[in-house]
Amino acid sequence: MITVGMMDGEVKKVDQQIDTELNYLHTPVGGIHTPLQKPMQIVKPGDILAAITDVFGNHLAEIECPFDAVVVGYYSVPVIQPGDWSYLIGRLL
Repeated sequence: MITVGMMDGEVKKVDQQIDTELNYLHTPVGGIHTPLQKPMQIVKPGDILAAITDVFGNHLAEIECPFDAVVVGYYSVPVIQPGDWSYLIGRLL
């Protein structure tokens, strides 16, 4: 509101700010969801964000980073359904 003149004062500067465009990455299959990257990590195209296996440990799919991004969050429930979001990433602007 300070920026648009509705209030008096100065706008506080943020020491560390990352400008991003948020994107949800969805899983093509269901199974056991194992996140491999932590929030605030910078990831590159091709980095594996999560692995999805069946109850016997057989590999079903991987969630791959499609572009330079920062990890904002991930779906923390161990069992994931087809089409559920797996990771929330921010495309670096």
